[in-house]
Amino acid sequence: MLTINSTDKLLQRIGTQPNGNIWSAIVVSDSNIETIAKELKDLIEIFAECDIELISANEDYQKMLKTITKTSADYIILFNFENWNKENWIKLDAFRSRFDQKKKGGLLILTSNSAKQLLSYSPNFSSWLGGRVYQLNIEEEFLNNEQLEKRLQALQIWSGLSNNEVIEVAEKKELPSDPEYGEWLVLLDREDLIER
Repeated sequence: MLTINSTDKLLQRIGTQPNGNIWSAIVVSDSNIETIAKELKDLIEIFAECDIELISANEDYQKMLKTITKTSADYIILFNFENWNKENWIKLDAFRSRFDQKKKGGLLILTSNSAKQLLSYSPNFSSWLGGRVYQLNIEEEFLNNEQLEKRLQALQIWSGLSNNEVIEVAEKKELPSDPEYGEWLVLLDREDLIER
């Protein structure tokens, strides 16, 4: 398992995958899985310029599988496998062929414990992932409130605009295409304004 220490490196790996239904898995620490899933969804959406569906494995198993097969999203992120038992992983293994929907693929977010279960009880799915299972050490990349405010201030100084002005310009669809503006909208939780 390859260790990746930044989201940039993960995004590069996702971006260099061939077209088609390619799945990967990342192993993260047990804390903040939901936060990591949401942050990665936002980042991959911007980077890959595609619709992404975030699906919790804590849902009823049948409901989760139905959501996977019915989604119109190009890319799926699955997370929250911590309460899964052996039977769930065996079902996932049997369900693997339904993941192949000619879309861009997806990402499983696992802890070390759920990764061990995947490898033990879902051999076909594990084989399908192949070498695309990564240890991801990125928790420090995600900003706390103080860091978020500092980054927003830096973007304001860089552009000479306020947060509200950036939102107004984005709503008029007149925002420059510089990646800093995309980051700014994500930090303001307004990624809905990013033009695709």
